[in-house]
Amino acid sequence: MKMNTKEKVQQLIELMGTDWEKKYCTELHDVLWGYSAKELEETAMVLERAYSKENTPEHELLKLMLQCRKQKLNAEFVFTPENTTKILRLNEQLMDCLEKLRQEAEQETVYLNQKKAGNNAFLHDYEIDCNIHPFIYVKDEETGEMQEATEGIDGLLHLMWNEYMLQFHAANDDLREHSLYFNKELNWNECDMPGNGELADFYIGYGIHELVDHSLFSLSDIVRINFLWGEVTTRQQHFVELF
Repeated sequence: MKMNTKEKVQQLIELMGTDWEKKYCTELHDVLWGYSAKELEETAMVLERAYSKENTPEHELLKLMLQCRKQKLNAEFVFTPENTTKILRLNEQLMDCLEKLRQEAEQETVYLNQKKAGNNAFLHDYEIDCNIHPFIYVKDEETGEMQEATEGIDGLLHLMWNEYMLQFHAANDDLREHSLYFNKELNWNECDMPGNGELADFYIGYGIHELVDHSLFSLSDIVRINFLWGEVTTRQQHFVELF
């Protein structure tokens, strides 16, 4: 008898057991690889609520299914002139957004260091987080306006993105530790970039590398990214010793 989607999920969770990494390399991997990308999406949607339940079998299974989906879609991806142009445009916009985040973070460090030097009664230390959230926006059928995709596989990818967002952290005014994001001498089209033959003559920044290698977005998802949300978050810290 053919299993429904919920029964498939239960079977996969049972296959995982407790040693998730080991299981994925054996029987579970074989089962997942036998699914089509569409079947993986449908099965993953059953586990959508598990996105927030980290360190559970359901959450780990959700990530494994999305990773397998990514591998399957990447194997079918074609670097057409249109797709190559989209990747290069996203690459340019990511580098621009990262540079603006860096400049803003540096201005914040100047202000906060001056505040510390002035013996401010509250500020003892600070941390600055810089994040970029990539989104796939779709047109609302009723209003015609573009809005964040909240349903289907696009919505699920956005829910899972916090684990893989582009981010760098600055403490005590040191942004140099994050030079990978800004080092234009290091071309990431030579570092495990699929289709690097098509991109061999172009500079690829670390942001695209993170999306391609370290996120759950497939290449076919990446070329549909049409909105970037950059933010700089500052945390001012005050410490009290009780001894």
